[in-house]
Amino acid sequence: MAHPVVERYLSATERWQQGDMSAMADAFTDDVVWHEAGRKEPLRGKQAVLERFNAMGAATSQITLHSVVADDEHLAVFGHARFTRDGESIEYDYVEEMDLRDGLVSERWSFMDAVPDDVARFFATG
Repeated sequence: MAHPVVERYLSATERWQQGDMSAMADAFTDDVVWHEAGRKEPLRGKQAVLERFNAMGAATSQITLHSVVADDEHLAVFGHARFTRDGESIEYDYVEEMDLRDGLVSERWSFMDAVPDDVARFFATG
């Protein structure tokens, strides 16, 4: 049996890939700090992170999760992402580490094998 945090993460990821943006709203603390590879400053606050997810939602996503592990305070995700929009695509392997507070993501770091500027450019278009 998986840790409840893992089950929540898997459910939210599946719902997000199906276009349910509210899945992410339920996953974060209001004061979440969201670090992304290639960004000098993290996004701060649930609204800023949700706007980021909405921008990404314009692309078709295919997330393949390799491993998701958690305890009451941390969540680690190992996966592969592929996004497609307007005939262009980008894909990369990634690792995410998240700190949790009351079962919600309070801070997140992302590491990927893609060039962060390429990812930023892809999501800045459209």
